[in-house]
Order: sequence, then C-alpha cells, then structure tokens
Amino acid sequence: VEVNGAATSITSNGFVFAAGSDDSKLLGLTINRFGDSGVLIQANDVEVTKCYIGIFADGITEDPAGKQRRGVLITGARNTIGGERDAAEPSTGSNNLLVGNSVEQIKIIGTSAVENNILGNSIGFTLSDTERSRLDEAHGIILDAGSSGNHVGGNGDIMLRNVIQGQIAVMIRDSDGNFVTNNGIGNSAAGV
Repeated sequence: VEVNGAATSITSNGFVFAAGSDDSKLLGLTINRFGDSGVLIQANDVEVTKCYIGIFADGITEDPAGKQRRGVLITGARNTIGGERDAAEPSTGSNNLLVGNSVEQIKIIGTSAVENNILGNSIGFTLSDTERSRLDEAHGIILDAGSSGNHVGGNGDIMLRNVIQGQIAVMIRDSDGNFVTNNGIGNSAAGV
C-alpha cells in the first residue's frame, strides 16, 4: 500500500504518532511526497518495520521534486525503526528502506528522545544498490539537541546492521551517550 502526500502542503506529515499513542506499530507501507516527515514519532515504544519511506513503491524511483524533507523524525523514547534483516546484504535484505528524502533520512532530536533503536535498515540506497555522489544525498541519521542512549546498529549481529550513505552518514550533535555500532557506512551497499 502506498501513502502518497503529493497533494498535501509543505508542512504535512504522513503518519503522526502523537504523545499518548504509545506501543503502536507501522508495518509494510510505502510513504512518500509529504512536505515535512513521512513518519513523525512523538510517542514512546512505537515500531516501524518493513516500510519504504521516501521512495516510490518499486523501491527504485525517487520523487524528482524531492518534496519530502525527512523520512522519520523521532522526539519520543524507546522507539524502534527496523529490526532483523531478511538477508545480510544488500538493500533487498533490509528491514526498512529509507531513501529519497531531501534533508535527512532519520532525525532523533531532543532530551525526550532516549533509548531509540535504528536496526537492520537500508538508509540512502534504493533497491538497485546504486552508488551515488555524496554531494547529491540527504544526510543519513542525525542525533541532535540532547538525545541520549540511542542505538544505531546491532551489537555484532550482522542481521541488525544498517547500511548507511549520505552527505553525512551519521551525525551526533549536542547529544551524549549514543551508540553507533556494527553498521556498513559508505557509498556502496556493502558499506565499504
């Protein structure tokens, strides 16, 4: 199922998990062409799995207008984007596919954004696994403004690793105690 925000305003969000919508799940959707975020998570303990966010339903075609600014914006706690991969490599084995957003694929921001997990995703790659110029890309993952205790990647389990590319693959700014482990980072889906 594709949820298309092409007719919405530049401030629109696709799915909003507002405070109080804890323990929700988003599964198996294609979300693109909203103005701000494909998924906004202000709640806690939300799971987003098996989604294409920013890209079209074929997993390859990107919005030529680049309308959607970011794939996922998280301000809540203990949320999980992804999970175990279907296959170790390449993007076709990933949990979520986040690409085609114009500013960043995932942003975790604020002092309430704690203990979130980003696991097993393909970030910045289409299903074709095409190598791209970093200068043409949005950022991969941003942890900002007091977010803490967040985990990007699994602890040695290849089935939980993210593959990430972007102008900046991972940026941690004004945030302490975050962990980036066991990811493939670079401009090929193998993360080299």
